[in-house]
Amino acid sequence: VQPVVSLPQRKTRMYEVFARLRANAGAYIPAARYLELAQKESLVSAIDNLLLLRCLQILRDRRDDVADMPYVLNITSATLADTGFMNDLVMFLAEYRRLASRLVFEMPLADVENASDSLIAVLDGLSQL
Repeated sequence: VQPVVSLPQRKTRMYEVFARLRANAGAYIPAARYLELAQKESLVSAIDNLLLLRCLQILRDRRDDVADMPYVLNITSATLADTGFMNDLVMFLAEYRRLASRLVFEMPLADVENASDSLIAVLDGLSQL
């Protein structure tokens, strides 16, 4: 979780959530270095799902002065296409509406423009929450 700040005050405006792999104590591999292999091995959706679940845990547990800050995370077309997971997400956020307004997905416009009808329905459900 990385704060995004406005300058020159350095005031936190939101948080960006991103995945990186722990190589060993204190050393991490950024997504740019493992993404191609993850795509080849069909692991991107699993990584997205874990990242989103962790983000939801953080949002649920956060109780301090920045508890209302938005959290932005990139979501891939592989995750968007997982209608079972996305429908579960809508149901979860319907139960925890406080979290829904703080979760912001970053995705390519082409993924939205080429979305199936079932995905459009899920995105509509998310936007209403």
